[in-house]
Amino acid sequence: MYVQVMLINGFEKQLLYRVPAEMVTDVRLGTVVMVPVQRRKESGVVVEVIDELSEMPEFKIKNIAACEKFPADDIFYQFARKLASFYCLRPVHVYQRIRHFLEERHTTTDVLFEPREEKIIPVTLTDEQQAVVDYVAPFIDHQAYTPTLVHGVTGSGKTEVYKQLILRAVAQNKTTLLLLPEVTLAIQF
Repeated sequence: MYVQVMLINGFEKQLLYRVPAEMVTDVRLGTVVMVPVQRRKESGVVVEVIDELSEMPEFKIKNIAACEKFPADDIFYQFARKLASFYCLRPVHVYQRIRHFLEERHTTTDVLFEPREEKIIPVTLTDEQQAVVDYVAPFIDHQAYTPTLVHGVTGSGKTEVYKQLILRAVAQNKTTLLLLPEVTLAIQF
């Protein structure tokens, strides 16, 4: 099996690699792999899986070196493609931004986000909020994708609905991604 890989470092061309037999079950579209490039190893996203080549190229095809754990969830690549399509980008750019964010987060200090001693007050959802949580929760539980629009005026409690759904996903050891329109909202959330 062979794969076409786009490097996360921004190199614009796809590169061809062979998948070692012991890695065949781990590699699919969207898998992040470590590949040899000249004398170093680089991270790249698998953008095409090829069972057999119609003809062998004149150059030696190198093996991918390893699979990364990023991302660990099977539908991430579909999400990255939809997000990239929405912003008229290639999916590898979504991976670049997330990788950059994760690396930046590891290098910055937590001075800006020191935990505050605050008493956590349990929140009781309104009937409308609970109805939204009850509708969306089964999709989280069964890993089913469904686009859902939560509509409400400012201050109607949408954020609390999001928090409850995120807590539900995290309790099941799943990941979440919440996009907020303002940095101040992100810090507050």
